[in-house]
Amino acid sequence: MSRRLTLIVTDSDGLDSEDHASEGSNSPAPVSPQQLIPGGGGAAGMLGVDGENGSEGSSRMKRRSSLRAVSLDESSSSSGKPKMVRRGLNRSIVSASGSGLSGGDSSAGPSGDEDEDTDGETSTTASLLQDTVRLVLDKAPKDRTPDEVKSLVKDLEILSAFAALKTTARRELCAAMTLRLFAESNQIIDLVDEYCNPQWFAVIRGSVDVVVDGDILCTIKEGECFGHQPFVVEGVRRTDATIMTREDSCELVTVSLEEYERILKLVESNTTRVEEGGKVVLVLEKRTAADSSGETVNELIVTATVDKLIERLVLDEQHVSDKFYVSDFFLTYRTFISSEEVINRLLARLAQPACTKQVNGASRSEAQVIAFVVLFWLHNHAAIDFAGKLPMLDALAKFEGYLNKYEMNREVRQLASAKESTGLVPKSAETQTLTKSLSIDNADPKAMANLFKRKSSFAGRFLGRGKDTEKGIATALGGALAMVNGGTPSPSSPLVEAAAAEGDMDVIKIYRHDLTHKFLLVRKNTTAQEVVVQAVEQFGIKAKHENEYSLMQVFVSEKQSMVRPTQDNLAASLSINARFYLRYNLNPERFPAPESIAIEGESQLLNMEPLDVARELTILDSQLFRDIQVQEYVEHLFKLGIAQTDALNKFVDRFNMINFWVVNEIVMTRDVKRRVDVIKAFVAIGKHLRTFKNYNSLFAIVSGLSNTASTRLKETWEKVPKRVSESLKELEALMNPSRNMGIYRALLADSSAPMTPFFPLLIKDLVFIHEGNPSKVDGMINFEKLRMIARTLRTISDMCLIAYESDDFGDANSKDGRGTVRGGGTSSSSVFRKMYEQGRMKYYIIEYFRDLKVERDQVKLNEGAALLEKGAGTVRRSSPNVQLQ
Repeated sequence: MSRRLTLIVTDSDGLDSEDHASEGSNSPAPVSPQQLIPGGGGAAGMLGVDGENGSEGSSRMKRRSSLRAVSLDESSSSSGKPKMVRRGLNRSIVSASGSGLSGGDSSAGPSGDEDEDTDGETSTTASLLQDTVRLVLDKAPKDRTPDEVKSLVKDLEILSAFAALKTTARRELCAAMTLRLFAESNQIIDLVDEYCNPQWFAVIRGSVDVVVDGDILCTIKEGECFGHQPFVVEGVRRTDATIMTREDSCELVTVSLEEYERILKLVESNTTRVEEGGKVVLVLEKRTAADSSGETVNELIVTATVDKLIERLVLDEQHVSDKFYVSDFFLTYRTFISSEEVINRLLARLAQPACTKQVNGASRSEAQVIAFVVLFWLHNHAAIDFAGKLPMLDALAKFEGYLNKYEMNREVRQLASAKESTGLVPKSAETQTLTKSLSIDNADPKAMANLFKRKSSFAGRFLGRGKDTEKGIATALGGALAMVNGGTPSPSSPLVEAAAAEGDMDVIKIYRHDLTHKFLLVRKNTTAQEVVVQAVEQFGIKAKHENEYSLMQVFVSEKQSMVRPTQDNLAASLSINARFYLRYNLNPERFPAPESIAIEGESQLLNMEPLDVARELTILDSQLFRDIQVQEYVEHLFKLGIAQTDALNKFVDRFNMINFWVVNEIVMTRDVKRRVDVIKAFVAIGKHLRTFKNYNSLFAIVSGLSNTASTRLKETWEKVPKRVSESLKELEALMNPSRNMGIYRALLADSSAPMTPFFPLLIKDLVFIHEGNPSKVDGMINFEKLRMIARTLRTISDMCLIAYESDDFGDANSKDGRGTVRGGGTSSSSVFRKMYEQGRMKYYIIEYFRDLKVERDQVKLNEGAALLEKGAGTVRRSSPNVQLQ
């Protein structure tokens, strides 16, 4: 009969959890968000007594365990290493008693098997970005500051052992626990301290084996805990089980079992249960929060019925106690109630005349609180909850009627403003007049100066050159507007530089049949007909009629097509495979086609500057990330069927696309020297992406370079310069999966918007919270779970607040000929040539990524790599011919 070890996934609410242990795949095939994280599988659980409560388990553990060395056989005695037999176990998940949040997680942190060490010479990144978890745990508990404990809670709460606990318990544990390091595998872990006091443990790096009678019965993985209950094998409690490190460099946190139980009791003493009709309808928990003004004790909702959640929504006291309650509610309420029902319940309360009175010393009446709540809702969620929904718009009209009835004039004005700003009603005549006066097309220099002073880094750079008066800005801006409408441009004008950097202006190149050309400075809304008029003037042509000439686009393929006279945004519309010609309509002729610079079987990547690629990748990624509506994340988790997730799915696929793009470029480049150049280019792009805080594309590129089809090309990698290999190792160090990607999380914590996070990990964190906690507890809404999800969504929203601007790319904008043009002291032609080259490279890269198609079949990529190894060629590359003209 085989032994069986019962695993209890302790869930402090007494609810069962599912064990979704899974093996990570080495193949970088297209994956879902949950699968993209290394070591994403594993049971989230605690080892414990089958069907026993914690008190009996604790008493049994007070006897010192017999931690004998595992018996050695003859073949292993010389090495001193125990020889053990691993037995496959059927992990039985049973319920456990207790109270609080749920425990189990279907996506526990990565196992230590996937951890990779880097040598001292190549681990600069790791040493500079020391793990915040380790820094705090290295301190004695009494020396940790409240901020350090808070940081530790945030870093560890993603691990299942901590997710199983309430917030207060996590904080108390992080303040008390100590770190234990085990340098080698097969080290025995003593379950008691030097005073024979039993200990509670959680694995934060690596994994440990549970050994009974020489058999490895199971492995406790990163994120799981043990020690709070004895082990059960075949229904028998075993106090002689031995815990041994499974690999080198294991890290565990520990606290005495007595302290662990004290913390659980403390949480219970801070919990208040409100009953109605003999049933618990609301559970509150007191929590201490520290800030610059000192410590405050707040009472937060843990679980509640829907009625109580609505009741607390309009309670002024609740807003004081939990400043994020309204935000958390409207981010997540769709998981348990419809928008129509919420607003109807609010209107029912607003219909009571007594709601206008302030009671119990409240600072606001209930009517004022309801008005604040509805206005907050409208400002932040109008698109999904109100736009185009007649029942909601009718309810909003009733809400406005109550505001007028109660003479809440300020709220009436705020409502009108909110409806205009969210597009629910057309803008008023007054607003439209103000908007028009601030339009660049209206060309009011004074208004534009005020606008730029408030909102644009354009004005900031301009002011930095010493022209700090409104009159100076207005004069220069008026001159620039005149310039792009046909006046003589000044190439050294700082405003020209700023406009080019901000993307407000472009330079296009117009050819004639004899290949003479002119550079023209145009705005985004300049039409082809306007360009023709300007080109005729610049070439010194005497035209009798404006229709004598037209603008033609001529392609590498020799195809020629006339540009519509009303076509605008000309620089962006010009194909990378074409150039503009000025055609004489009365005697049309064929124009010479551009020459292609693309080489069959070679990478277009080498035609681009890594810095430019990184910049455009970051701009594109940021826009895709910022396009994701917050409700898409909730829909992705709960599958409510009330919102689309197109933008989210598109960004998830973005990671896979870039990952396979890297592999394609390597495998489909035939010449080994050019292939080395491709690898060097990707490493350079990765370094720029890190500087730009575009972690999603950075990790996708590193992942692509680690693809089996890439790494098998030994001859190629042997020719990669050592400094490039070292740079790649530094980038790989950021992806170290140990301690739930602790190095990356530390880097992210020190970053500020604008940024693009490693999206698969972000999605995994949300999935972890959702699957690791029940949506209902004792028939009530588990608002603690929703609060954790909402907090993550707020973090995402903070990342999206600021879009990238030219200043965010630093050196990318000072690079001569590629970034912002520095025109002082140079001729008009050279300045516009540089602006043109910059713009063409930008649109070249944009069109390149827009048309990019990659092979995602791993088998075909491996076959292509095998052909390269044999020197027999590679997979045929399909790419457009390219000529920058």
